[in-house]
Amino acid sequence: MNKVMTSFKKMLKQAFNPRSKLSISNWCEKYIYLPSVSSGTSGKYSLRNYSYLREIYDSVENPSVRKVVIKKSVQSGLTTLGQNVLLWYVCNKNLPLSYFTATTELAKRFSKRTLLPTIEQCEPIQELRPQSIDRETILYWQFKNCILRLAGAGSVNALSSDPSALVILDECSKWEDSKTEARSVELAIARAQTFPLEKKIILISTPAEASTCVISREYKTGDERVFEVPSPNTGIMFEITIDLLRKPLDYQDADGNYSWIKIKKGVFLEDPTTRIYGDDGKTIIKEGSPIYENQKADMVRKGKWRATNLNPTDTECHSYVVTSLYSLDVSWGDLLVKFLQCDGDLDALKDLRNNFLGQAWEQIAASIRLEEIERVVENSPRYSIGFVPEYLGDDGMLLMGCDQQMNHFYFTVVALCSSGKCYLIDYGKVLDLESLEKIATKGYKTLDAKEEYFVSRAVIDEGGFPVNQIRDFSVKTGFTFVSSKGVAASYGSAYRNGEIEHPVGSGIKIPYVTINDDQMKKQLLLGAIKSLNDDLYFPFNLEEDYKKQICSEQLIKNKKEEWVWQKKGPNHYLDCLKMCWALVDFNRRRLPINSVEVEVGEPKDKE
Repeated sequence: MNKVMTSFKKMLKQAFNPRSKLSISNWCEKYIYLPSVSSGTSGKYSLRNYSYLREIYDSVENPSVRKVVIKKSVQSGLTTLGQNVLLWYVCNKNLPLSYFTATTELAKRFSKRTLLPTIEQCEPIQELRPQSIDRETILYWQFKNCILRLAGAGSVNALSSDPSALVILDECSKWEDSKTEARSVELAIARAQTFPLEKKIILISTPAEASTCVISREYKTGDERVFEVPSPNTGIMFEITIDLLRKPLDYQDADGNYSWIKIKKGVFLEDPTTRIYGDDGKTIIKEGSPIYENQKADMVRKGKWRATNLNPTDTECHSYVVTSLYSLDVSWGDLLVKFLQCDGDLDALKDLRNNFLGQAWEQIAASIRLEEIERVVENSPRYSIGFVPEYLGDDGMLLMGCDQQMNHFYFTVVALCSSGKCYLIDYGKVLDLESLEKIATKGYKTLDAKEEYFVSRAVIDEGGFPVNQIRDFSVKTGFTFVSSKGVAASYGSAYRNGEIEHPVGSGIKIPYVTINDDQMKKQLLLGAIKSLNDDLYFPFNLEEDYKKQICSEQLIKNKKEEWVWQKKGPNHYLDCLKMCWALVDFNRRRLPINSVEVEVGEPKDKE
């Protein structure tokens, strides 16, 4: 019996203890050689230019850490880190391993261009490779001591019966279904549940849009570590951020144009530890001393990670954010030039934040220009105002938004097709509610005049004068017209359907819609118009006044540094279209082509 127990303990020791006494980082520097086809720094792997990664390797090796989250920028060495961890596990552990990335095609590319060439040059792994060629494929490696599987996010469910002690999720914020509560991410993480004592989950990704960003959400569950470097002037540790970058004094020519070469060569970092503040401790009297590019390498190599969340939700999670500001492969001059060249270009600014600064992008609608409205018109099928361009289908409908003024009403009518396409088909100004009702019941014909459609649901703003008259009109029309109010809401959704008592004290409830102005305008202006993503079509004969009113608001920062909408001129048609878009969004989610479930309730019809 003693011999059996001794043998069993020996087997356990071989299974769970690493064969090498070297740390992961030192092991990688000794045995990993990077191929030229996949790395700009081919040859023997070194952390000399990526010293900030050493602690991340240590976290992977730490048995008390079950999850490592890395919110990264490009050219920061993190893709290579994920690969190296895989190879260390193969050579030092007897445990099943899984690597997931956004798509199967990307997984195959990673295997062919990066993993296989690195394996070929890694000496310790050779004796563990299978002799049979059938056990070594692009996405499946059956080593003598373990199994390594590679897959795309769409294949996670197919691997649900294959447990893994190590699960690496690469670019998880770009996975296709990360917008639906990150289901693939959850399934991938679940692969490690079978190994409670040995499981290790590593998430590595550049951030994405803030509301759906998996890596940002996971980062916040950990201890939120930031990398700090010592000031060469004071020795005090500080975090490098892009707002510390400064341009040289002669960065513009006589005509005021930027000299990109001078900026790249002359950019410097303001040392925040040498700033001089006023008596209030906030006002900067004198900016800090300059720190130059040639000082960066020494600062980074002396840098240290600091946990900023001392009470994390997941106490077994170490989370890191790695930006290009620390990378020795990207200069501060390059980053500042990229920032200055954005100049209002939201796509370029988003790329900078996501891929170089490691920050999630929070969608903020920019001002819409007339040429962008013209671009939507040009991108639309050619049709005239007053007609429905195509058959709506069984689930299609006409929807209407109405903006109340003191003595008249503005309106806009859109057609939502079963296919999900949306067309602006009518707009105008009428004097009274009865005229609005006539618009809703007059009927709009298709271009071939074979079908005629009527408004199914309208939202009418009661923010003007008088309120009770609008609510009475809603009851009179059988709630075809629903009372609405735009608010600066704190809730995240763009609109809410509910009920309100009318008349007050009667106990009788009528449908009522509250529209979050800020969120709905972002969704309409940025999502449907500015991005030109075929969400909304305009007629070829759209009048200039309508176009100008759609462009009538811009975002500015108030004294509290908050983004707020500011009117530049009449915006009645914009408000009408905003109300239409709330109806479109609600009803589009209910179409058979859309499987997304929403919690917003539908207004009750009058019984």
